[in-house]
Amino acid sequence: MQNILITGGAGFMGIHLCNELISHGYKVTVLDNLSPHVHGLDAERPHRIHKDVELIVGDIRDVFTVEPLVKKADMVVHLAAIGSDGKSMDQIQELHDVNNIGTSVLLESLIRNPVQKLILASSMSLYGEGYYTDSGGVIYQNLNRSPTDLLDKKWDFKNAQGELLVPIACKEDHSKVFYILRIKLVRWARYRYKRYRNNLTNAHKWLDRVRDQYPSLFYHWYVGYLN
Repeated sequence: MQNILITGGAGFMGIHLCNELISHGYKVTVLDNLSPHVHGLDAERPHRIHKDVELIVGDIRDVFTVEPLVKKADMVVHLAAIGSDGKSMDQIQELHDVNNIGTSVLLESLIRNPVQKLILASSMSLYGEGYYTDSGGVIYQNLNRSPTDLLDKKWDFKNAQGELLVPIACKEDHSKVFYILRIKLVRWARYRYKRYRNNLTNAHKWLDRVRDQYPSLFYHWYVGYLN
């Protein structure tokens, strides 16, 4: 049975991922500090997390905690981070310390103890656009929003015929052992379903496309969580 280490696995995203992986027969170990900002004071094991998940309460910046867990892992999903946008304005040092130094500690442990695959969760503050397609299968890339579109708050890309373009996943390169995924959309879609159901439909289309093309362990959770 493959063991998957999930850092920050007791958070909003992590719990759903843990439970889905357990249902697919994986062994799951979670490293999480149960931050009061997320879990409240005197936090205990979240009741929503599967009983078979091994929860280690510890700090991602502590190499003596991280390295033994990496040694036992076949794959790693790195979710541990301070995610509050507001903290980036008034708690700069703490945010840098946890997000950057913590990730560095994990990566150095992985250099010493390689795993089959590393999946890194990117933040919402990610710049640039990927590939898009239309109903005819035409691929669009290097798209940019004009100043007029930005002033008019027109965020979606359209082709010359006015058809809404759909983002598509990059092709999975099996020669690599790391993947970076931007997962802000999942939470955004769940909490604003009634207000943005059209956008959620577009998200479903994209996630279904990912599921059909790349049925790997992480993508199963995406689609199952939104369905």
